[in-house]
Amino acid sequence: MPTEQELAEWYRQQQPNYKSLAEIAATTLTALLRSRHVDFLAISQRTKALESVVEKVTRKDYSDLSAMTDIAGIRVITYIESDIARVSELIEEAFLVDKDKSIDKSEELSDDRIGYRSVHFVCELGDARIALPELAAFRGLKFEIQIRTVLQHAWAEIEHDRSYKFTGELPSAIRRRLNLLAGVLELADREFGLLAREVDQYAKDVRKSAKAGSLNKEELTSLSLVEFLKDAKDLPELDRVSRGLTGIDEVVGELKRFGVSDIEGVRALLTAEFLGALQKHAPSTSLVGLLRRAMMFRDIERYFVDAWKARWQGMSPETFSLLEARYGAQPVEATLKRFSVRRREEVTKATAPKKTVKSSKAS
Repeated sequence: MPTEQELAEWYRQQQPNYKSLAEIAATTLTALLRSRHVDFLAISQRTKALESVVEKVTRKDYSDLSAMTDIAGIRVITYIESDIARVSELIEEAFLVDKDKSIDKSEELSDDRIGYRSVHFVCELGDARIALPELAAFRGLKFEIQIRTVLQHAWAEIEHDRSYKFTGELPSAIRRRLNLLAGVLELADREFGLLAREVDQYAKDVRKSAKAGSLNKEELTSLSLVEFLKDAKDLPELDRVSRGLTGIDEVVGELKRFGVSDIEGVRALLTAEFLGALQKHAPSTSLVGLLRRAMMFRDIERYFVDAWKARWQGMSPETFSLLEARYGAQPVEATLKRFSVRRREEVTKATAPKKTVKSSKAS
């Protein structure tokens, strides 16, 4: 085993290479996950500190320092467990994986134990990358990738910050509480995974129903609303509506407060009278604008009393013109005044910079 001085000198020479290796591996993995649309919370990298290297060499009695595989480390934190498998597949595709040294920590736990769970890969950049002149210096250097879910990461951090600071065994009462916490987090992790699959299946079912034109009784949600408006072939007027989704969750809340609970209720708002008036007075609109105008066109008083909640406070000229044709100018003006809603042109005029008039003397 090398002396501490020899180890320090070796570390001083090798640390820059390992630091660069960690950065390259993390950047490569980040780009790959994004290109394959794999969701993740964070990817971080670090280089093991000298003190940690010395402690590990001493504890494991390394004679060959190159046998250390985690001097360069990358951590990937996913949202749910199913994404761990997707990340693992991409790691095996992107890097040269040492399968003998790569482990799934959860498989080390017996069926009556709970605790630290994480997937660890020991990798090299691989022959294709090492063949590049700028990466040749990393030949033979290994790095470790840890993959955890958010909740697995929470457990690892809690256990590390609290348990490892104690010397020896923790009191049984404290250890029991830590194990109970680990069990709760593990159950929550699995439940999030199940819910994610159910949400995916719900999305597929809604899209299928939308294509078949059978969404009417579907509960009003952001997804069912968007799919209905996208595939409402019997409402050609909607073809001119822009498909931006900004504010869609907010308008779903407004619709529910207005008394609309399903897609049939949305369809009932989009009457021929409303769509005709919309084409005449406000032909260019967004999905959110369409639905707010439909509610006001149906019952302006009920919209402002029940649904509005001061989410917006400036009415466009097009909307005013639409409502004026429906109710008359004075009732609309009175409603806007009652709820302190200003017409958009009034807001613009009030906030516009005042022009300075220069005085001139007669010659």
